[in-house]
Amino acid sequence: MKIICLVENTSENPAFQCAHGLSLYIETKNHKILFDVGPNELFAENAKSLNVNISEIDTVIISHGHYDHGGGLKTFFELNDKANVYVHEGFFEAHFSISRGPEPRFIGIDPSLKCNGRFIFVGDNYRIDDELYLFANPPNNEFISLSNRSLLIQQNEKYIPDPFNHEQSLIITQNSNDLKIDEKDDFIKNNNVLFCGCSHRGIANILTHAETIIQSEFDFVIGGFHLMNPSKKTVESFELLENIANELQKRKKTKFYTCHCTGLDAYKHLHDKMKANIDYLSTSKMIYA
Repeated sequence: MKIICLVENTSENPAFQCAHGLSLYIETKNHKILFDVGPNELFAENAKSLNVNISEIDTVIISHGHYDHGGGLKTFFELNDKANVYVHEGFFEAHFSISRGPEPRFIGIDPSLKCNGRFIFVGDNYRIDDELYLFANPPNNEFISLSNRSLLIQQNEKYIPDPFNHEQSLIITQNSNDLKIDEKDDFIKNNNVLFCGCSHRGIANILTHAETIIQSEFDFVIGGFHLMNPSKKTVESFELLENIANELQKRKKTKFYTCHCTGLDAYKHLHDKMKANIDYLSTSKMIYA
């Protein structure tokens, strides 16, 4: 399995622009996938430079209904005429933020896109095929980011805290022994990978629930952990970061790649605790699983 970060908040390579958002290209034995499409057309621009042909994508999964993960959909539909787009049933709810002030600011997805016939709206558990499995709404409620308090949905003309029922994660299972990878690549023979967009429901909760689905630890966990407020540039509390690091460290074989809403300061804290078990996935970086 090959994973390329098309868009993320940072870029170590000046040849690639970055943006607040996330888009990952995932190539498996059977699929060419986009997991999120970032805030705008940047995912496509970087994909071209990375020799990723957007017209060949056969599956798109959008983790949740925020613009920084689904804002590039209009561009995607213009460049690709075949791939289905899997979103949760609550994807097109009206999502708002008060992170910049008391006036709610719309951060959802353009509602005019909803009429596109390629959307597949799924519930809390949905198997696409033998490789791909989607799930949402993990039952536990521990170690949740306080930044979630600034994120709202609109129901019956009222703003209420977003419960993030619309947030889904992706499990990919495959036999990586079938892949032929150049020996110089950082290739590890693993086959269970968990992808998260922002982990608003808590990375520890999402991971624990995902492990009950596959009845095993994961080989890789990749995605954002939502440990910073992007508007105020503030990091979650020391206690929360410690608790999350301790939870993740319980996994003896799992390698974590984090990015986007985790934030570099929170990542550094996690890395100090977890050492080589966690790394940062910036724009244009490529890994194999």
